[in-house]
Amino acid sequence: MSQELIAVISLLEGALYQETKNLWDLCAERYGTKEVQLFQHPSFTFQGGSVDTAKLPEMRKQFSRFAAKVKPFTLSVRKMGNAGKEMLYFEVERTEELAGTHLMANAFLDIFCDRTIEEYLPERWHPHVALAMHDLSERGFTELWEDFGAVTYAFDQVINNLMLIRFLPDGDIEVLEKAKLTI
Repeated sequence: MSQELIAVISLLEGALYQETKNLWDLCAERYGTKEVQLFQHPSFTFQGGSVDTAKLPEMRKQFSRFAAKVKPFTLSVRKMGNAGKEMLYFEVERTEELAGTHLMANAFLDIFCDRTIEEYLPERWHPHVALAMHDLSERGFTELWEDFGAVTYAFDQVINNLMLIRFLPDGDIEVLEKAKLTI
């Protein structure tokens, strides 16, 4: 039984995309951090999990039905956060609208996945946009936190897309399905 690691994400757009991309570039240039750039377009992850390869074709077919139930939603960012000294991120406000979308994504993956990512389960989920993770040195973290940790942001970005992606063995990501969200 072969397993695939998949996820439901949304691509960022507008000013939130641009600021995330600028910080990715800064982190890569100054500190050599690139792990967060696995997927080359800044994105927001709802949930991921392991699915049996045999279930993947049906999952792909059902993705559009799932996405048709999801309405455009707003990502609101006011500050930066961290998880220890190895990860920096934009904290995304956990609104009812966003939590509802997350529950739907989690339920969709639960149908097909043998297991989902524990940190992204509804009771543990901390919505965020990753800026640097796992390959940030302690010095890099300290400098970035001093420069940006106290900055107040004002991003309210409407997101109107969902994607089903697969993580490939070579570290790349493959887009399996895309959906445009409508009202």
